[in-house]
Amino acid sequence: TLQDSSVILIAKKCGSSLNIVSFNGCKQITDHSIEDGLLKYCMVLHNITISNCANVSITSICKLLISISHQLKELNLSQTFDLTRKDIEVISTHCSSLRSINLFSCVTVNDSMVALLTTHCTAVLELNLGRCSNITDESIVNLAEK
Repeated sequence: TLQDSSVILIAKKCGSSLNIVSFNGCKQITDHSIEDGLLKYCMVLHNITISNCANVSITSICKLLISISHQLKELNLSQTFDLTRKDIEVISTHCSSLRSINLFSCVTVNDSMVALLTTHCTAVLELNLGRCSNITDESIVNLAEK
């Protein structure tokens, strides 16, 4: 299984040209992969997937998002985080160029969070809110009016 040391090594060797990272179900990676690897060496990321990685915190992800904010086009945080309004504020204010946001099964996401995303991330073409049980018709109406 993939571990922090491998992620950090890849980031050091390939970070200046690495555009896409995808960690799906990587139970062994932790915040060290993000803070000592991606955050230090991978400044041209366009696409980030961190899904179902229980040992990676949203705090580390937010630090990364702030540092690479302008070029990030796709973000997938599905099945991973209990996102808070503060986390969504970071995403929406620092990553306004996002074209795709996947929050599938992020059960804490609610209508006010979706409103934040749709207000600030105006380039979004794809928004996955499947299994977000706190979303109501209000969000759908808001999206349709944009």
